[in-house]
Amino acid sequence: MNEIIVAGAGVGVLTCEVQEAVNRADAVCCARRFAGLIPQGKRHILLGKFSDAFDEIASESGRVVILVSGDPGVFSLLPLVEGRFPGRVRVLPGISSLQVLCAQVGESWSDAVILSCHGRSLNVGRFLNVVERNRLVILFCDKITSPQYVCQSLSRLSDVSVVIGENLGTDSEHVLSGNPQDFVNHTSPELSLILVRNESPFRVNVHPR
Repeated sequence: MNEIIVAGAGVGVLTCEVQEAVNRADAVCCARRFAGLIPQGKRHILLGKFSDAFDEIASESGRVVILVSGDPGVFSLLPLVEGRFPGRVRVLPGISSLQVLCAQVGESWSDAVILSCHGRSLNVGRFLNVVERNRLVILFCDKITSPQYVCQSLSRLSDVSVVIGENLGTDSEHVLSGNPQDFVNHTSPELSLILVRNESPFRVNVHPR
């Protein structure tokens, strides 16, 4: 039975622990954009169609590392891998774009509501309700639910500010701050992140009888 490690590739920079796991692996499974992190000559299983990649992993007899973007615990492939290979998965953390963006702006995310549009659509009404009730909301965007689309939705709210993280951890990284109205016509890369601040969130007061 082969060993399977789900490891966070962070924003393209591996931790020492993950790098060692990759070096010792018999095969590394990852998306094409992370292929440059694999040592030359190491077997690469392309993470394209999940079922096909999982079949290849199942056929391996040695140690397989599955590199996922960011941290495995934040909207990653980890639940699907654990479902296919129950009891056989070890997890190594990575540095997510969420952590990078919050660090860039000196923001604590201990009370943040974290949402993702990867593989799912955004219900605008529910999203706005979450923003109105919380100090900090962080949303992983995609090609359809872009920062521009989110800011257009947020423009109907007052006293809300945003931070947009683009290409975090790369040479073309940009971090933009302002009001939602500032970015209703702005075009961001597909895998961007938006942080929404509401310094006066609505609170429901419950009075004891």
